Amino acid sequence: MPAKYKKRPDGRYCTHVAIGLKPDGTSQRKTVYAKTIRELEEKAAELRRQVGIGAVVDSGGVTLGEWADTWLKSYKTGVEYNTYSMYRFMVESYIKKLLGSMRLKDVKTMHLQQVVMKTGASLGL
Repeated sequence: MPAKYKKRPDGRYCTHVAIGLKPDGTSQRKTVYAKTIRELEEKAAELRRQVGIGAVVDSGGVTLGEWADTWLKSYKTGVEYNTYSMYRFMVESYIKKLLGSMRLKDVKTMHLQQVVMKTGASLGL
């Protein structure tokens, strides 16, 4: 068994995957757990792939408003101008206005449903 894996007392294996850097420059890591080494390698590879495309975010101190801005800049720059304008309007008018100050890790489905309900009501839907 390679040294990068550790067998836990509960029988599962674990390894650490680097997901970025902390503000002080040290490595930010996420622990991955699995019942078999093969499953662990698959989960670790998937996490590395997600980190590579920017899908994994350390949501500890990130607000929903900050993540919405990142989403616009990272994932929606290739759309048509009017589409981008509509996305930006929705982010500014609804998401950031209603939930922008909430930490990303604290946002629940019910909060998002409230935004959808208010957005639909405001648009006359």
